[in-house]
Amino acid sequence: MGTQIVRLQGQVEHIQERMKSFVTQAEFIPVRIIAYGLTGMTLTSVFAALLAKVIIK
Repeated sequence: MGTQIVRLQGQVEHIQERMKSFVTQAEFIPVRIIAYGLTGMTLTSVFAALLAKVIIK
């Protein structure tokens, strides 16, 4: 029983350490907005370039 308690305490400490490195939803939202914005601009420019090539030819 004593070894199980020690093992549980070790696991709880490990979980507490891991919780310090997690990113909350509020902290992630600006990163998501930037990433989606850059992806959207890139895809829009690629489609516009393809459309321009089709229209020109």
